[in-house]
Amino acid sequence: MKVLKYLLLPFSLVYWMAVSLRNFCYSTGIFKTHTIAAKSICIGNLSAGGTGKTPMTLFLAEHFSKTRNIAILSRGYGRNSSGFIKIERETAAEIAGDESAMYAKRNLENTRVFVCEKRAYGVKKIIAIYPSTDLILLDDALQHRAVTAGFTLILTDYSAPFYHDLPLPAGRLRESKNGKNRANAIVVTKCPAALTAAEKNQIEQKINTPKIPIYFASIAYSVPVSIGKQIEFSAAKRVLLVTAIADASSLIAHFSGTFEVIHLSFPDHHPYTDNDLIKVHQKFDTFASDETAIVTTEKDLVKLADLSSEATMKSYPWFYQPIRVSIDRKDEFLEQLNSYVDTI
Repeated sequence: MKVLKYLLLPFSLVYWMAVSLRNFCYSTGIFKTHTIAAKSICIGNLSAGGTGKTPMTLFLAEHFSKTRNIAILSRGYGRNSSGFIKIERETAAEIAGDESAMYAKRNLENTRVFVCEKRAYGVKKIIAIYPSTDLILLDDALQHRAVTAGFTLILTDYSAPFYHDLPLPAGRLRESKNGKNRANAIVVTKCPAALTAAEKNQIEQKINTPKIPIYFASIAYSVPVSIGKQIEFSAAKRVLLVTAIADASSLIAHFSGTFEVIHLSFPDHHPYTDNDLIKVHQKFDTFASDETAIVTTEKDLVKLADLSSEATMKSYPWFYQPIRVSIDRKDEFLEQLNSYVDTI
């Protein structure tokens, strides 16, 4: 694997040069960018893959929707549609994309969900159609330099921080590590609960942004929610985990402390088919059914629920795992965001 990484380094250099030139053109005004008229927060990352953008977007939407009219705008990755679409609760995941479908199904008060691959066009449409919008949350838009948010939040995974990474394809960096300087705040996500002050200090020194606040967040898991055959989850001895997400390691670690975990992993944003569901149930049938629970993520659930054979899930002990973000120095974090949003 290390040999392959070294072989890919020349391609990473070419990629880094191209992306750096592009960013230079935006930063110097050679390429034009649209500054969003409404208050806006970009939730992004420097690395490809899962850094917790979806739970962070939900965290911000739940916080601000109590007092603001919110719009969530994402690309709708993995959808088979295109263009600007308003996503409703009943919109299928294949049209909305899995994250956007999940946002809509949350039924957050004062919140509308949209998808558009061209973010500048999307925000203009939102403001034109819904001028009462107070705040736009841009999910995974850090590299969309054609639009400029008022506040930029960069996330980096504790187990794979951007400062240890290389540009694509040798590594996972979408752009130079200097992109960190566009942030108003940086959040280190998926941290272990027992992270010490000394460890936090070391990470802060490696990120090296003295003027940009750095926060630490972990994933908090609540009790899995039953969506199929009723069994007592805590009585199970085994979890058949079904995911199509970029990184399921924290979820596996969470369950491994109590259960034997068998992981059926599909590619990130995988569009589930009826055959996939049959495969899951066939795997389940190889175990003692009264000792096994099937668990999936909330993001995966919105796609599984669209299948024509979804009704068969009622015959199996399916659960989905709700997650939320737990942020160290939460009050300080929210104070910084509130200060931006409340500024006239």
